[in-house]
Amino acid sequence: MIAFSELKGQVESVGAGTLLVNGIIVRLVSTTVLDGAATLNAGDFVEVYGIYDATTSALIATRVEKRGADDYKLRGTVSAWDMANTRFMLGTTLVSYTGATLPVGFANGLAVRAYAAGAPTAGVWPVTEIRPVSDYSLSDDSRAEIEGIVSAFASLADFELNGVRVDGSGARIDDGSATDIRVGARLEVKGTFADGTLVASRIEIEDGSGSSGSGSGSSASGYQIELHGLVSDFVSVASFTVRNARVDASASPAFERGTAANLVNGACVEIKGNIVTDPAGSIVRATEVKFDNDC
Repeated sequence: MIAFSELKGQVESVGAGTLLVNGIIVRLVSTTVLDGAATLNAGDFVEVYGIYDATTSALIATRVEKRGADDYKLRGTVSAWDMANTRFMLGTTLVSYTGATLPVGFANGLAVRAYAAGAPTAGVWPVTEIRPVSDYSLSDDSRAEIEGIVSAFASLADFELNGVRVDGSGARIDDGSATDIRVGARLEVKGTFADGTLVASRIEIEDGSGSSGSGSGSSASGYQIELHGLVSDFVSVASFTVRNARVDASASPAFERGTAANLVNGACVEIKGNIVTDPAGSIVRATEVKFDNDC
């Protein structure tokens, strides 16, 4: 799976399991990772990775990263193209392309990403660049996350993941070391494309059993994920919440930097486990619980 950076901008509002960013609804699911903040508030500047659902014009987030203010990015399908006034709509967002060149094939119905140097003026986004989604996937400067298994390995600077060439020579490596990166290793890689290569800024070593360090992917029973956040709604070790996901840590998981007694509301934890189903719905059955100071 490749999850691209789809939105950059300020959070306009926060709802139940949703954010509104640049006029786009962002859906937060149990596997969404919040990076850089335990909670998000209106006014926070974020970058959102995920899968765009064209049928609902919403973005299902795999990761939401709180960051310093930067340029802005919008995502959507072109409609109401007004050539005379050099404007079009992306969902409910009005875009002015006076300072941009339209790509070949531009038309109503085209899925695009648009870039702006600043926030909208009087509700109109003055974009400086427009790229068709279909032409964007491996273009320079596009940021992405890839999760998968290494299929070819020449060196840390030259290996292949999900059919994409990766240069990990300058990356931070989490939950392992460079020697763990080899054919068959399961990784999550975050970085920026350059000349068709994903130049990794971060590589997370997975445990080889299909776990997802980002928490992204399917929520089918047995799927393994990672949650990082504050414990809430604590009832017992068998019933508490992290990142809006129910967790059961009663089956003697491996504890690090603490014990089951430290599982209380407000505790900062990193949970690894399997998503299973019970009569009440989905729950994460923890296999590892690590206490952290940074949530």
